[in-house]
Amino acid sequence: MRPRAMTPKESKLQTVAISLVSLLVGALASQTLDFFKTRQLEAERQRTAAEERLWNENGEMYRQLYAFRGRLIGSLNRHHFAIIEKEYMLAHNSITRTVEPSEMAIERDKRIQERLDNVLRDRADLEQLLGWADLAAPDGDSRWPQAIHGLLALARWQPSPAPRSSLTDLEMWRSREAARAQNTRTEELNKKFGTLLALIKEQRKHLRHAPPT
Repeated sequence: MRPRAMTPKESKLQTVAISLVSLLVGALASQTLDFFKTRQLEAERQRTAAEERLWNENGEMYRQLYAFRGRLIGSLNRHHFAIIEKEYMLAHNSITRTVEPSEMAIERDKRIQERLDNVLRDRADLEQLLGWADLAAPDGDSRWPQAIHGLLALARWQPSPAPRSSLTDLEMWRSREAARAQNTRTEELNKKFGTLLALIKEQRKHLRHAPPT
């Protein structure tokens, strides 16, 4: 038995139905593509934001450590100079047989303590920066812990005994000790900060970063 032929009206309705189904399928496919495209764009946006954050943090860490080098050198030098000055005055008073008023000695010790407190504050601030560097250090790179430990373990300093033979020798001692304290500390910190700064700079070369357009 042959199937009944569709009437023109039925044929038109079938055509319309097929068109509607095609439109629906097309719309669903378009929505699916838009969904995956949106997810890809969001994932790319998050990746770019994370890379930008790492790039900015790396640069900020470098800038803060670079600036802190001069700050720490300055506070340590001021503390060392205050100690040298105290030893100088004690030797000077011994040579000249001068009895120093107790108020002057108290004021001098107070100045040394104030400068020591500044050093301790700077040391605490440095440890925070080094904690940041330790967190940013690449896994398995032993150079970073060594560089960080180097800045935590600064060489101990103290002046050599002040001469008590003549004022001329004492003046030479003061100049020599001040230069030695400054040069020794500056050389040590420049070297140790330089090692860590070089590692941060090297790490920066491996960070992905899209330059601003």
